[in-house]
Amino acid sequence: MRKILLFAFAFLYINLHAKQKEFLINGNVLGPQVFTTVSAYDNEFQLITTSKIIDGKFSINGVYNQNQRFGELAIVTIVMLKTDNSVSSIRFSKKLDNQVTVILGEPIELTYNSSNKRFTMSSGELNNIQQKFQDVFLEYRCERDSLFGEIEKLDIKDGAKIDQKIISEKSLFSKAINKTIPIVLEYSKSQVSLFNFSPIIYEETIPGKIVKEIFDRFSAELKDSEYGQHVLKDVDDKISQEEILGNPSFIVGMVMPFFELPDSNKNLIKSTSSYGKYTLIDFWASWCTPCRNETPNLIKAYTTFNKSGFKIITVSLDEIKD
Repeated sequence: MRKILLFAFAFLYINLHAKQKEFLINGNVLGPQVFTTVSAYDNEFQLITTSKIIDGKFSINGVYNQNQRFGELAIVTIVMLKTDNSVSSIRFSKKLDNQVTVILGEPIELTYNSSNKRFTMSSGELNNIQQKFQDVFLEYRCERDSLFGEIEKLDIKDGAKIDQKIISEKSLFSKAINKTIPIVLEYSKSQVSLFNFSPIIYEETIPGKIVKEIFDRFSAELKDSEYGQHVLKDVDDKISQEEILGNPSFIVGMVMPFFELPDSNKNLIKSTSSYGKYTLIDFWASWCTPCRNETPNLIKAYTTFNKSGFKIITVSLDEIKD
């Protein structure tokens, strides 16, 4: 019995470590040295490690798990910081110019030019394709910043400027997402294209049926993969939601139907006892990056309007509760 247990523990140890692999990213910072630190975050946006930028150079290394949830590509998000204090987790956004996502599994040389805020990757085939997606959002950020500068010059109230910026940014970001479609189609056999496909699914201006047509252009191997099936579920969900919205069971002005769900402590919460004067029901999941990116906005909205009767009910779609 003892030999069996020892063998089982040994097998588990070897199996776990076989899934882990080391990575090394060497980098340079060109232009004005506005950053002092580089941090690396994993697929779940949790801190892996941090390194100092010294004389415009940095080297950052760590360990990552090759087997990611849903079969996703193993990545690290590199964040340039002006402070030595790294946070344990981040909110990743393609709208920020101090972040870049690189694909692990091949040698990586990373260069950041602070003058034009561009990351350049010298690596293998995967990151060469990833660079094409990154450059689309670099172009978006340049257009956005230029437009924001023009809006600031307008002789209008600050509130009107903010409104114009929000509308303009949404339009530019939508255009950027649409610009990634030709890249996805050109590299339809690459895991990198499938990895960058989710924003296309979530883009409101792209109908679900069009999204499905794009997905169908991926190779059979990618579509049948674990991650491909995970992505397909999101595509099907979008199509289903659009069909529901096209023939709604509920319309504006109707009373919200009653429901009850267990909270994180397994206490049964009834909807009627949780409503405020205004109630936002937010559906989210830990694996849904856009959902997680909205969390700071929800907190801000709740803090600002709670005294006026605003409440938020968050409903997790996670199958495994932790």
